[in-house]
Amino acid sequence: VYIRSSVLDSDPAELGSLIVHELAHVHQWTELGVVRFLWQYVSGYLRGRLTSLSHQDAYRSIPIEIEARELANQLQGPIGPV
Repeated sequence: VYIRSSVLDSDPAELGSLIVHELAHVHQWTELGVVRFLWQYVSGYLRGRLTSLSHQDAYRSIPIEIEARELANQLQGPIGPV
C-alpha cells in the first residue's frame, strides 16, 4: 500500500478510512489473485467508461472500489469520498 506523505498530515479519521480502504484492496487481491483482481478492476472501469461515465464516475462505479468504500464506511463511519 502506497500513501503519499502529504496524506499523512490529513485528518486522522480520513487517514484511518483510507488505510481501511486500501487494506480492503489487499484482502481482495489476496482472495482473487493478481489476474482476477486486475481483470475485475480494469473491466469494471472500462464498463463505466463505455457507458459514457466520466473518469471519476467510472472509477467510483468499479465494484471492487464500492466494496472497499463500504467497508471503510462501516468501520470508520462515512467521512466523504475515499
